[in-house]
Parts: sequence; C-alpha cells; structure tokens
Amino acid sequence: EWAGKVPPPREDELEKLDELPFLHDTSRLSCQIIWSDELDGLRLTLVKEA
Repeated sequence: EWAGKVPPPREDELEKLDELPFLHDTSRLSCQIIWSDELDGLRLTLVKEA
C-alpha cells in the first residue's frame, strides 16, 4: 500500500484534513507528499475544490 511509503501526516495536516467534506483514511494534502523514486507508479485522486 502506498500510504505506508510516505511519512505519516503531522498534526497540522490532520487538522486541515478534518475541515474537508470528503475525507478518506488515506487522504493527504498533496503539498505534504515529498516525491521519491519509491513512489514511482503512485496514482493520486485530486479533488476539484476543497
């Protein structure tokens, strides 16, 4: 699973995520994911508005 390949969200990210109407267990703020070769092949779903 891809969620295990990125560091866990920090408290401030979790607070922002709690404000979103459509939240999933694996939801992350895209600006908080630091890309690495280990994430090659990862597919993301971005919401139009938040």
